[in-house]
Amino acid sequence: MTAPNSYDIEKICNRIYSECDSLVTWNWDDRFQAVLSEFPADQEKEVMSVLEKHFDSCWDEETINYAPGKIRSVAKGLGELR
Repeated sequence: MTAPNSYDIEKICNRIYSECDSLVTWNWDDRFQAVLSEFPADQEKEVMSVLEKHFDSCWDEETINYAPGKIRSVAKGLGELR
């Protein structure tokens, strides 16, 4: 798979926002200069279902060590995965 360009990234983000809007609360995290989405634990399956449609890979606390170096670096910089 080739790396997406900024237009592709914007399209993906817009789709995720639209599909998750009723499931999550969106905020800006000044500490990390990033978008933060929060959702109740009982909606995890629904949120993950949306994300899995738009991303090829998923990492968690058990698989992050197998992620590419840049992904591991970002995860480390943001704190622990949950």
